[in-house]
Amino acid sequence: MNKYLTEFIGTLFLVMGAALGGAVGASLAMMIMVYAGGHISGGHYNPAITVAVWMRGKIDLKNAVMYWIFQVAAAVGAALLLMYVFKEEGAEPARSQRMGLPAGSLPNSSAHLPYAMWY
Repeated sequence: MNKYLTEFIGTLFLVMGAALGGAVGASLAMMIMVYAGGHISGGHYNPAITVAVWMRGKIDLKNAVMYWIFQVAAAVGAALLLMYVFKEEGAEPARSQRMGLPAGSLPNSSAHLPYAMWY
């Protein structure tokens, strides 16, 4: 049970780190959790890693399924926690709307972020 709880806590921190700090936050959360709990559970913290470890034969199917259950539960828990903490975020009008412009018309609007990330 300790290894499943470790996977839950590690995945929770990984998702929270990714949501709050982007790639750097996810990397730091992963590094900290691998050091903190890697010796207990193997430090997968990601269902894709668990699939790879299972395919290599390092864990059996029962443990892989339990890891997946706890990892998905932690990801959902992190998402719900983030939704609760930031429930008021975005409640006020966007900066472009306060200035009398249509939504998304400013260059730093979130609508432009995917295009900026491609370059």
